[in-house]
This record gives sequence, C-alpha cells and structure tokens, in this order.
Amino acid sequence: MAQRFTARYAAVTATLAVVVALSGTAYAVNTVRSADIVNGTIQSEDIGTNQVATADIKNSTVVTGDVAATSMGRSSRLWAQLSSTGTLIRGIGVTGTVFQSNGVFDVTFRRNVSACAVSATPFSSSPVVVGYQVNGATITVHLFNSGFTAASFPVDVIVVC
Repeated sequence: MAQRFTARYAAVTATLAVVVALSGTAYAVNTVRSADIVNGTIQSEDIGTNQVATADIKNSTVVTGDVAATSMGRSSRLWAQLSSTGTLIRGIGVTGTVFQSNGVFDVTFRRNVSACAVSATPFSSSPVVVGYQVNGATITVHLFNSGFTAASFPVDVIVVC
C-alpha cells in the first residue's frame, strides 16, 4: 500500500510541476514591459487599430510616411510638387491631386492637415498671388497673376505638422 501511495504522490507532484512550469511560461510570454522592447522595433503591424491613444505617445516620436519625427525637434512633413496642369511631379504623403480650373489645384494628403502649417510656392518669373484653403486632408491652392486673374503655374505645397 505504501508503494502505491508513493507512485501516486510522484505522479501528482510531476503533473503539478508541469502545470506550474507551463503557467509561469505563459505569464512571461504574455507580459511585455517597456524595458523588454528595443527602441525602434515596434512597427505599425504590431499594434492593433485603436490600441494606442495619443496620450500614450511621446511627443515628436511618430513616424509619418517617409519622414520620421524624432525627439530632436523634427516634425512630420508632407509635400507635393505639381505641374501647371495639377499633375503630381513628386511628393511625400500625397494621395491625389485635382486640377479644378485655371489657377485652382486640390492636393489631398494621407492625413488631416487642418492643424498644420502650409506653404504654397509657385514657380514663376512674374509676380504671383497665392491663397489656399484647408479642408481636412485636402488643400485647395488658388494662384493669380499680377493682374489678379486666375493663372496656372507649377507649385510646391509643403505641410509641416
């Protein structure tokens, strides 16, 4: 009888040891602390949608498109260079452009730019008056020649957020 009790005790102890060992591993696998993360290793695909709040992100540390915003004071930048017909020549963060009419271009970026600084600079050897409107992710640029008549020129649009 004592031998049977010892065998059962050994089996129960071994099973309990396996359960404790595996539950400890599960806890370690599912618990990641800040110190466990190497800087620059977390990517967008590692974070679920709506899983990180703005308050959880250190200022100026978000990578936006092709330009990284760093803690050294750089900010995310978006820009577009358009031809006089509104065709995108090159840019960063542009999702589309529209030539509305003579001297009026729409540039749409991949994010809302209403709280960002905007600069629109035409390429012209004569004086040009520039205006723009921001509506969410879209900037509408208005160009006028020196006689205040709508006129199309190539233009750079730069957004700093």
